[in-house]
Order: sequence, then structure tokens, then C-alpha cells
Amino acid sequence: MTTHTLTINSTTLPVGVTTLGPVNVGSNSHAGISIDRTIVGGLNSVSASSAILVLIQTSVDGVTWKDLCGATWPGGVIVTGHGQINTSSVDTGDVDPAVTKVKVIATVTGPASIAIAGTITVT
Repeated sequence: MTTHTLTINSTTLPVGVTTLGPVNVGSNSHAGISIDRTIVGGLNSVSASSAILVLIQTSVDGVTWKDLCGATWPGGVIVTGHGQINTSSVDTGDVDPAVTKVKVIATVTGPASIAIAGTITVT
């Protein structure tokens, strides 16, 4: 199985919608995005009134896109019983083998733009 990775270099997402990708893929079974919350201007350094809503979409033709899964990543430092959360991620689970492209729609809500760095990976 081939792994396809799109590196998201440190970039600042403005309030509103940004498309990341697409990543060209072959016959794969999972897609996901993972970002570092700790970078300067990242999720851990903005208030809880800001968030990133992520939506992973797939396509068999690069024209028509299907929503596969999503998540909301809130701003602010998040601490659980296991310590501080420094990475936010979401994985699709199984992907239709006919899929040839994967992209992420990232929507920043709240008063502040948010910096991200990470990867979109399809395996």
C-alpha cells in the first residue's frame, strides 16, 4: 500500500474557508489530517472563541466531491487526564477504493486567524 502525504508547512488560515489539497491518491483505505496545536499562533495560543472546523472530502474524478468526515478543533489549551493535547487530528476510516483525490476544507471561526502546520496523509 502506498502512502501519499501532503505536508502543510506553517501557514496562517484567515477567518473563513480555506481548501487544503487535493492530494492525488491510488487505491488506499484511510485518509486523515493532523496538525500541531503548539506552533506560534496555533490553536493552543488562541482563545476558545476561535476554532477550526475540518471536513475531509473525497473524489473519484476531481470534479464531484463527497463529504467523508469532519471535526471541530477548539482554540485554547486543552488538558485531559493524560496531559495537554498538542495535536489535533481526524481520520476517515475506510475510503472507497475508486477515490483518486482527497482534500480538506478548513473553516476558521471566531475573531482570530489560526496558524497550522501538519500533514494530510492517505494510506
